[in-house]
Amino acid sequence: MQLLARTCKTDRMMVERLGARVFVVAGGLFWVAAALGAFTGYLPDEDILIEALILLVLTAVVFVVGLFYEYLAALIALVVAVGAIAYGFAAPGIDEAGTWALWLLFTTAPAAMAALLYFAAARMQGICEIQQPGS
Repeated sequence: MQLLARTCKTDRMMVERLGARVFVVAGGLFWVAAALGAFTGYLPDEDILIEALILLVLTAVVFVVGLFYEYLAALIALVVAVGAIAYGFAAPGIDEAGTWALWLLFTTAPAAMAALLYFAAARMQGICEIQQPGS
C-alpha cells in the first residue's frame, strides 16, 4: 500500500517550513501593530503594551529556534497556544464571544498552525535522513 508509505518529499517539507515561518512572522507583525497601537493610542494602556511585547518576544524566540530546531519550535508554539487559551480564561478583558473569537483567531490559531507545520517539516526531515543516509 503506497498511500501510507514513508517517502521523502522535500518539496512538501520546504512548503511546511515556509508555511510555519509565514505564520510566525505574520503573528510577529500583528503583535508589533498591537504594541504600537497600545503605545500610541488615545489612552495609552501599559498592560496591553506589556502583553503585546511579551507575545512579540515569544514570536521571535519561536522563529529563531525554528530555524535550527523544528521539534523544539513546535513544542514552544504549542505551549504558547495552550498558554494563550489559559490566559484567555484568566484575563479580565476576554469575557465576550467576539473577544474570544478574535483572541483565538489572532493568538491561538496561528501558534497552533505553526506548531503543526514545524512538526510535520521535522518529521519529513527525519524520513529524508533515513532514506538518504550520508546526505
